[in-house]
Amino acid sequence: MTTLAPYQRLHAVAPVGSPQGPFKPADIALAPRPPPFFDSVMIHNPDAKRAPDGTYLLYYDGSSVRCISFLHSSLLP
Repeated sequence: MTTLAPYQRLHAVAPVGSPQGPFKPADIALAPRPPPFFDSVMIHNPDAKRAPDGTYLLYYDGSSVRCISFLHSSLLP
């Protein structure tokens, strides 16, 4: 069994006029919430979309699964 660590997504900023960076972490944009929320262990694949009214929507995947078995017993010697 492999235990998955909690994931966070950082918000980073670059100086004005420097879209190529250097970037500095500013704050945590997304962090796992406490159980029983669906994103209590891991957050990944954030995707921002602009709605017709001009607001931004942030979509992301989350997981509340703590352990995943990567090997099936038939694969072991």
